[in-house]
Amino acid sequence: MLSPQYTRRTVWSPYLQAAGLGAIAGIRSMWAPAIASTYLNKDAPAENELSISSPIVALLHLLALGEMVSDKLPFIPERTSALPLIGRGLSGALVGGLVFASQRESLIIGALVGSGAAVASTYLSYAVRQLLTEQMHIPLAVAGMVEDMAVLSMRKALLPSA
Repeated sequence: MLSPQYTRRTVWSPYLQAAGLGAIAGIRSMWAPAIASTYLNKDAPAENELSISSPIVALLHLLALGEMVSDKLPFIPERTSALPLIGRGLSGALVGGLVFASQRESLIIGALVGSGAAVASTYLSYAVRQLLTEQMHIPLAVAGMVEDMAVLSMRKALLPSA
C-alpha cells in the first residue's frame, strides 16, 4: 500500500512527463499547456515555486477546447506545415521546461525533451490521420475525435487529476 506522502512524481520521471506532454502538444498544441497548468496549480510538489493562476488555467482549457473544435475544419492547415509545426514544437518546449523546472531539474533539458516529443508526435499523428481518412475512408471529424480521445487518455495517464 502507498504511503500518504506518495506522489505521481515518484511514478513518472520528469523525462516521461515532459515527453508525454510533448507528445500531446504534437497532437493538440493547446492541450499540453492546459494540462501542465493544471499540474502546476494542483499537483506539483508543495515546494514548487512555479504557480499558474486559476483564470489562466481556465483560459488555457478554453483555448484547448476551441482547438478540438477547429481542428476538424477542412480549411485548417496541415500540422506538418511550417507554422503549425513550429507552434507545436514551442508548446512541447514550454511544457517540458515547466515540468522539469517544477521538479528542480534543468529547464533546457526539459524543453528539449518536450519539443522533440512534440515534433515526433506531430508527424506520427499526421500519418495516423492520413491513414484513417485517406486509406480507411473515415471522415475527417471522426479521425479528429480519435485524436481527441488519445489526448484525453494520455492526460489521464500522465496526470490523473488534470
